[in-house]
Amino acid sequence: MGVVIEKDNPMTSCTGSPTLDWLLYEAPSIRDTGQLLEEFCNRLVAENVPVARGLAIIPALHPLYFGTAYIWRGTGAIERRRGLWENRNSPEYQQSPIHAVIEEGADALRRRLTGPKAQLDFPVLEEFRDEGLTDYALFGLAFTSGRRSAISFATREEGGFTEAALEKVDRLMPILTRLIEIHTLRATAVDLLDTYVGHDAGARILNGQIRRGMSESLHAAIWYCDLRDFTAMSEKVGREEIVASLDSYFETMAAAVQESGGEILKFIGDAMLAIFPVDEDQGVQDAASKALAAAAVAEHGMAALNAKRVEEGRQALDYGLSLHIGEVMYGNIGAADRLDFTVIGPAVNLASRVEALCRITGRRPLMTEAFRRAVGVEAEPMGRFSLRGVSEEQEVFSPVRLPLPAEAAAE
Repeated sequence: MGVVIEKDNPMTSCTGSPTLDWLLYEAPSIRDTGQLLEEFCNRLVAENVPVARGLAIIPALHPLYFGTAYIWRGTGAIERRRGLWENRNSPEYQQSPIHAVIEEGADALRRRLTGPKAQLDFPVLEEFRDEGLTDYALFGLAFTSGRRSAISFATREEGGFTEAALEKVDRLMPILTRLIEIHTLRATAVDLLDTYVGHDAGARILNGQIRRGMSESLHAAIWYCDLRDFTAMSEKVGREEIVASLDSYFETMAAAVQESGGEILKFIGDAMLAIFPVDEDQGVQDAASKALAAAAVAEHGMAALNAKRVEEGRQALDYGLSLHIGEVMYGNIGAADRLDFTVIGPAVNLASRVEALCRITGRRPLMTEAFRRAVGVEAEPMGRFSLRGVSEEQEVFSPVRLPLPAEAAAE
């Protein structure tokens, strides 16, 4: 017969510590780091550890930010700060006590903020003192992978934390460390998948769509853009200039797509494939309008980028862009142990073929007949063309005018 634990009885405890019981039996089901920190701090307060501020760091493997900080202040919602520091080399991080436990390997650090024993050897500690905090305790969290994180607590209690209170918190750290590590691993997986395959595809992969052949039919507006004369430019300038040019081009295109609600699926050399899925409630016109709005933002952004490049004596970047709408297969393709999560199908092939016509017509973006009907804007016919791999001739159109981007309207 198993042991029955009366969890509803506050006097019943398996370990002698209600907070430790919670960490062992309930906290593992919490997937949100903010909620984990909030409940942990509230339970410390209930056990007479006078915490007034708590902070947990979830480090990230991300090209743009160090990690996410979760801050508890006793009342109100948990504050989430993505990119508390820009990177590990930023002065703010180098001068932070958190640097001491993450980078230098300190197990813990305590600083009294008031009184004769006050030690304000980090700039942020002066800020804490000015907020009315009296004592600060920081714990390093050593993960099994060798990576490190940190969690800190501060109090407003006159005289600061007692030694008994800090010992109580210290005894809980091994279990809390494992939970924070699990949260960090998931956050790292999400960040990497978002960075390399896109948010929607990454979410599908994390939810188990990882077998070859797993796919679904998706109705979407399709975006395909390609940089012009890239090979010739590669022969004229150095590697660093080529990479910088590609990055600035892709950043402009990617920002336009993402700001308009699109999903970037892949970069193919100097080309980019993206989709704007059709929402059942909003309909095809909404998806097509978002794609066309993204094209306007991209055109405006590339014009600004090229003006700067010409001013610096560099070659302007030319590109083609096509917009189509249709059914695609969205899912896993590839080898048994090396898969790609993308879209395939005749609609994708048509979009890529139409993009090549930008060079012939001298216009961009070019729209297929299906996209023109869906978006419902005034468009100029560019002619009918035979396209490789497409059975029937296709008529393509160019919008008479692009919607004015918000940033252009502000000017």
